[in-house]
Amino acid sequence: MQINPKKPPKKKRSLQFRQNKVKKNTRRKRENETPQEQESRRESNRLRMAHLRASETVEEQGTRRKFNSLQMMQTRISETAQNREARLERQRNVTHCSRMAIWKDKENAAYFYNPSIDYKSDTSCILGPMSISCQFCDAMKFKGEAPGLCCSGGKVHLPVLRDPPEPLHTLLSSDSTVIRNKLNNVVCNEDEFARTLFYHQVPRYYTWDSKNKKWSRRKVGQSLSDYPGIKSTDAIGRVYTVHPNNSECFHLRLLLHEVPGPTSFQYLKTFEGRICSNYKEACQVRGLLENDEHWNATLEEAAFMHSPRMLRDLFAVILQVCAVSNPNQLWINHQENLSEDILHRVRIQQRNMDLEFSTEILNEALIIIEDKVRSLGGSDLKSVGLPQPNRDSSTIDDVLRERTYNVSELRRFLEENEGKMLPDQREIFQKITDSVFQETGNGSFTSLDPDGAVSLKNIGRIVNTEEELLRAVFPNLPDFFQDHVWLCQRAILAPQNQTDMYQSHQCNLQLLFCYK
Repeated sequence: MQINPKKPPKKKRSLQFRQNKVKKNTRRKRENETPQEQESRRESNRLRMAHLRASETVEEQGTRRKFNSLQMMQTRISETAQNREARLERQRNVTHCSRMAIWKDKENAAYFYNPSIDYKSDTSCILGPMSISCQFCDAMKFKGEAPGLCCSGGKVHLPVLRDPPEPLHTLLSSDSTVIRNKLNNVVCNEDEFARTLFYHQVPRYYTWDSKNKKWSRRKVGQSLSDYPGIKSTDAIGRVYTVHPNNSECFHLRLLLHEVPGPTSFQYLKTFEGRICSNYKEACQVRGLLENDEHWNATLEEAAFMHSPRMLRDLFAVILQVCAVSNPNQLWINHQENLSEDILHRVRIQQRNMDLEFSTEILNEALIIIEDKVRSLGGSDLKSVGLPQPNRDSSTIDDVLRERTYNVSELRRFLEENEGKMLPDQREIFQKITDSVFQETGNGSFTSLDPDGAVSLKNIGRIVNTEEELLRAVFPNLPDFFQDHVWLCQRAILAPQNQTDMYQSHQCNLQLLFCYK
């Protein structure tokens, strides 16, 4: 009897080997799929997965998510830096393609604004400021913005701007050798093609040679058919953001984005042969700034309904927030409306309703406006193009008080109270009046106390009547009224108030009577 030998048992293949084989077969099968088969397979997988998710209980869902989280964590820990970068790049490409497909029909939609459409009624349209900060990248987001849109959607997050390494005002005003060399190495002075570019476009076609301190054409990139020797890349030129309150730097930045091929700062200020005094004026003559007609209309309309105080508050807000093109002209157009209440107060104080606007009244209005601008976070009015108010001189109330004293009332007060003085008071009063009013003197001080606490100048002589004033100023008038030199050496002057103006008028009438 012949016994067949037993065949050796088959070796069991490992689970990992079988899984790798399945993956390889699946990959080979998917590579040969047509687009229709691929879409059909994906749709089938989506339906199957949706059915499984719908049939899950809450406990099963929690278990699945926890298992997936642990599995993903292990995968992330084991991957290399190269694999991680490749994975992130794939995710970025997928996200970009999906978003481009969603927003393709809305591309450039902001440039086709239709005022007849109520955009607020559209739930997908969110109107408002970017007031929410992303917890991952610190970028500002709109309310309701999709999570992650700022981190992976192509937005550029700019860091907090600090002072530039070279202050712009030094670059604009300095005449040093270093600055002159920088201006001489401006690429537009040497390259004809560069004169066709705006300031922020230069890095696309040129690189900065830090050794030789000059711009050089790029040697790597896509060649331009119209300009032999010029190569282009996707480099982005960034310019510092400037707040409109920093007027000169803001308007310089605006000119750099609007004037192609600038060769110097003087070139930016020149338009049609006219050299402007500053960059703001250059922007105005080029038509880059709006006129102030809407602000004129705003203040004119407000003047009919609101008080001058409220007008000044509105004017301060416009100066601080609204970047007015010509603040000085706006002030000139509305200075009377802005200071009307001050004029009214002055008229009441002086009891003269015929007074008109004066420099002191407008100066007080400017001081109030400047204080309001500073309370809003601004600086002095000179920085926004308005006249600087004079704060060193006396206030308008002090000036008006000195101009509105009543001589007759003061004389009556003196007559009523001079006899009530005590002996010591009368002695001091007599010394002061003798020192001040008996003769003009040489401007020296007379001390009444040992420590010199009380001292006054000999500044003039007091008279009691108009006739005495006339005799003091024009002695022997009948003998000298034809002597022009003698007359030119004498005059009667009076402050601007009603009482003294009347007295001066009476003195002049008596003088004319003597002539006759």
